[in-house]
Amino acid sequence: LESSHPELSLSLLLLLVDLGIGYLLEQIGNKLLLSASNSARIQEEESRQKILPDVIQPDHAHIFPIYVNDDDAEDRMPRSMIPMKRLPLLAAQLYFCSPFTVMATSLYHCWQNLPSLFLLASINQSCTLKGSISMASLYLAVASYLEPHHAAFTIPIIVLFSSEKNEKSFASKSAKYLFISVFLVCSLFFQSLTRSLVGSKMYWKTLGAIYGETWLTSSPNLSLQWYFRMQLFSRFRDYFGVIFQGIPFVLVGPLSIRFARYPEVLIAAFSIIWTIYRPVQVLYDANFALCLSMLCPRSLARMGVPSFISLCCIMVPVILNVVDHWMWLEVNNGNANYMFFQCLAYNVFLGIICAQFVSASMQRDKALRIKLDETKEEERHHPKME
Repeated sequence: LESSHPELSLSLLLLLVDLGIGYLLEQIGNKLLLSASNSARIQEEESRQKILPDVIQPDHAHIFPIYVNDDDAEDRMPRSMIPMKRLPLLAAQLYFCSPFTVMATSLYHCWQNLPSLFLLASINQSCTLKGSISMASLYLAVASYLEPHHAAFTIPIIVLFSSEKNEKSFASKSAKYLFISVFLVCSLFFQSLTRSLVGSKMYWKTLGAIYGETWLTSSPNLSLQWYFRMQLFSRFRDYFGVIFQGIPFVLVGPLSIRFARYPEVLIAAFSIIWTIYRPVQVLYDANFALCLSMLCPRSLARMGVPSFISLCCIMVPVILNVVDHWMWLEVNNGNANYMFFQCLAYNVFLGIICAQFVSASMQRDKALRIKLDETKEEERHHPKME
């Protein structure tokens, strides 16, 4: 499109993308936390939550909501500061009104929000009672084509499609096989289209330029990979890049097995993990991942104080990183070690938040399972009289 102000047009386009992401965040939150189609699982968890002993009750239930309606909470449970009904809108507002979103997209024209838009569009389809499997697969295929690590989100999306609320919408339980099949077909189509456009000789070079250079970058950013790659011998750099990018995929299996009943936890956990292991990190990634974690209030209520301290301190290394970047690359009054220590502190804080979130989700699931096992044991020893 011809325009006298192309940068302004691009900024407005990316602003509309951010607006769409905020809208999808609210829609997904409403469907996961408040939707009547998801009420069976919510009511089951709330009923178990009410009979939990005080020892294993969430420590921060006065901040993050546990029950959909605060009136359902017992007298021993304090009312939460954030009602469940306002949480989806709050997550959308935190994303759209965040300066990290505005600076990354509208100001510096970062295209990082495009894969996020297609990812949320796919998740939104899977949350809808009559959502389209084909459209969800297409959206996720586009997100994976732009950034391959999004392929891991097939697991929580399949869990959402296969859940009880969607069983009535599909004739059989083969929805997950259909989703995987359509996803693979769409992915192969995009790769074939790329091959036809650039030619068979340039296809692998193009893939290496798009994906390989991203994985093996040496440009300073908030990630740790660029520094380690600078310090390695050249013959080890490809090996290091593969290992560094393979670590998150190793965690996909165990997390998926452990949190198979909580797809929203998988989505948030995968987002935070890939934020840490991204070869090129920007603040937009952390902001987006934290907004997704807002859709898991029952896990956030069990997180400890270290995560709150890390969240408050995370801006310190970011500000120092900007200063050290200027000192090293502009006035030549520093070196790479200055930036590395700030990147290390930044990723340590993100790691603490991620570990606390996963640990809190495990505590949540374990507490509910313990109470369920106790109930089954009582019913076995004291069967009901007909």
